[in-house]
Amino acid sequence: MRLFYFIYNWSRKLKGGVFLLRVLYGFECPRKAKIGKNVNFEHRGLGTVVSSNAIIEDNVTIQHHVTLGIKDADDRIIIGENCFIGAHAFILGNVKIGANSKIGAGTMVLHDVPAGSTVVNPVELKVLNSKAIVR
Repeated sequence: MRLFYFIYNWSRKLKGGVFLLRVLYGFECPRKAKIGKNVNFEHRGLGTVVSSNAIIEDNVTIQHHVTLGIKDADDRIIIGENCFIGAHAFILGNVKIGANSKIGAGTMVLHDVPAGSTVVNPVELKVLNSKAIVR
């Protein structure tokens, strides 16, 4: 994990590190993004995309394949202190996640989340077309 953070910090100074993180891990985090202290990108940020307008405060854990994306150039994503973002979560648009919140795996967040909240998407299985035999 230390190697990842060495490359990540190095990449903020040299373009070679940014290229290396993209190639090895598919991790994209522009220099304009503001990252706090003790932010942990699990699995070395595998497949994670962070918007240039993102602000990630201290002590946040972000699992793999998370997208922090904006719709408009003026949008800003703010992740409060001590938050947990589960794998394959999408946080899109002008959104603020309050401190001490948890975003479940596979959750799509399009609106603000109050501090101390836990957010998950309900699981709804909808079969559109199936030729499987059910016994």
